[in-house]
Amino acid sequence: MRIRVSMGKAASAFCAAVSVVFFASTASAQWHEQQGGKVGTFTILKISQGGKFHRCAASKGSGASMLRIAFTADREHFMSVPGVDGSGKTPLRIRFDGKPPIQIVPNAADKNRASVPLDYATVDRFMAAKRLEVSLAGNTYTWDLSGQSMEAVLQAVANCTSNASS
Repeated sequence: MRIRVSMGKAASAFCAAVSVVFFASTASAQWHEQQGGKVGTFTILKISQGGKFHRCAASKGSGASMLRIAFTADREHFMSVPGVDGSGKTPLRIRFDGKPPIQIVPNAADKNRASVPLDYATVDRFMAAKRLEVSLAGNTYTWDLSGQSMEAVLQAVANCTSNASS
C-alpha cells in the first residue's frame, strides 16, 4: 500500500513553516504535543502551534537519539533527527538497510534538530525499511525499525493528520 497525498503548497512556504517550528522562540513557547497512540516502538503525536494543529509525527527515542517522521496539515512529509553544531546546510546522508545513501539538504537545522523534507520515493523506502542510518556533519545515528511495520507507522501518522485537519 502506498500513501499518496497532493503536494499543493509551495516548497518555500513549507520551509518557512518548518523554520518557524524549529527556530522561533515564541512559537516553541506555544508548541503542544498530545499523544495519540503507539505503533510498535513509535509514539504517534498530534502537534499544535499557537493553538492551531500543525502536524502529526511518529516519534522514536528521546533527546539526542530521537527520530521523528511527520506529516503536516499541508500534506508534506518530513523527518527530523538530532542536529549538530555547525550543521547548517550540510546534506544529511540517509541509508536504508545498508543500501547506498541518499543525500538531502536540511530545510532547518541547528545544534538540537535537523529537518529534511521527504519525497514520495523516500517515503516508500521508509515503508520497507528495517534499519535507518543518518549521517550529518560527521555524526551518525542508527535506528532499528524492525519492531513494527513502517507502513503501519506512516499510515497512523497520515490518519492522525487527516483526522486532526478535518
